[in-house]
Amino acid sequence: MLEVITIVVLVLILIVVFVLFGIDSKMKIFKKRYSTKHINELSFQRYAKFYGYTIPKGEKFNKKVDTVLLLVNKQKEKSITKIAEQIKSDEEYTITLLRYLKNKRLIDDKVIDLKTKEIYNCPKEDSTMLEKYSPFIYNSHLQINEMIPLLKNKEKKSEADLKREIVYELNYLDKKLLLNGIRFNKSEEKIIYYSVEKKKIEKVGIEIVVCPNCGAITYKKLEDDSINCDYCHCKVEEKKGK
Repeated sequence: MLEVITIVVLVLILIVVFVLFGIDSKMKIFKKRYSTKHINELSFQRYAKFYGYTIPKGEKFNKKVDTVLLLVNKQKEKSITKIAEQIKSDEEYTITLLRYLKNKRLIDDKVIDLKTKEIYNCPKEDSTMLEKYSPFIYNSHLQINEMIPLLKNKEKKSEADLKREIVYELNYLDKKLLLNGIRFNKSEEKIIYYSVEKKKIEKVGIEIVVCPNCGAITYKKLEDDSINCDYCHCKVEEKKGK
């Protein structure tokens, strides 16, 4: 009888060890897959600025990022409102942070639905459409006219029809916030790339200044002695970051 009890106890111990080992292994894989070493708050502020949002320096940025990644990638949370509550931020900040993390490939291609305030997996048809344009957008930074001769045209559509199709589909993807690091101007039929604009800013003699009052970033021409912060309107004179 004692031998049976001993065997049962040993089996239970082994089961607990394997379960704990499995959890630990999964956590290590999760942390490795979603490593945040290549991101920081200044980078996030610059990305937000590209979309017209001026964000002041906040508290515990890294903790907010870790919380969002845990909620979205591991717990499969869909509600943007609940995510905002968890990181103690407003919805505009949360949506911008979600877009930033998508651009950094820390969140997979997901739809950010501004109407339902949800983030969810990209539907198959949307994913197919995104794959169609990804080589032209992310690899080559092409404009619409440059895409036309490169697209497969089995139906032998005219250039005008192809252009209308591209404009419609890119606008559709843009409204679902599926285009990362891109602003699409439908009226001008123009794609504005974050990485391209970032390089332009660096080339034309514009520096990043950080407001000493709120921590928001503002772009200042080198010849200007001072500038007012875009967020709190405090006068900024000294270069604080790059």
